[in-house]
Amino acid sequence: MVVAGRALGIKPDDASRSRKRSARARTAGALILVAVASLAIGLALRVHQSLGRDVWRSRIVRGEPVVVRFFCGVHAVVDCNVSVRITYQRRDSAWCENLQRSDQGEVFTTHWCNGNPERGTISIFGVLHTFDRFGAVRVDDKLVGQLLLE
Repeated sequence: MVVAGRALGIKPDDASRSRKRSARARTAGALILVAVASLAIGLALRVHQSLGRDVWRSRIVRGEPVVVRFFCGVHAVVDCNVSVRITYQRRDSAWCENLQRSDQGEVFTTHWCNGNPERGTISIFGVLHTFDRFGAVRVDDKLVGQLLLE
């Protein structure tokens, strides 16, 4: 190779530099390709997740029961060792819940009607909570519990 380079009037140092430059260019191209592919995959996942069904909202609006399990140490309306079974029913223009604590057998006779499961809010003992499509339950943007299937 050195002989061929000398025949063309190329010094060995120039040929070496040329190979290094082309290797760098290939590496840079590969890195750019990987970055573009990563961005495209991330964007596709984000779009797919935003179009996903909200199973929890659908379930609550249909009047099917869900259970809220509260986390310990978050100062929730119920102790973390107690779960709450919730069902909703529509009364005129309001949504009213039926609550049953796991440590008590009967459904509470008091029904709060300040939640709206169609808008992602539920009321638990009069305290308004929000929930998302993953079942995360929050009060004032603070994670306090999780929705579960009965």
